[in-house]
Amino acid sequence: MVAALGEPCPRSSRRPLPGYQDVVGSRTPVVPLGGRGRERSGVIAGEFEKVKGPARTFTPIEVWDMRLRAGKSRT
Repeated sequence: MVAALGEPCPRSSRRPLPGYQDVVGSRTPVVPLGGRGRERSGVIAGEFEKVKGPARTFTPIEVWDMRLRAGKSRT
């Protein structure tokens, strides 16, 4: 999976130029969601169930790769 995240940066912040982060699946922590062990959430950025993702962001955002069974939802 490839994801490109763009986030606004305030002008007052003298942040360096945007950079690339290689966040591969093997470095992305996985949180089991129950349901016969097949439902899970990969934590890419931010936090989920107290597990932090490896991506660095300027603003606090949460990016998850959730895998759910068909017809199921999470709140």
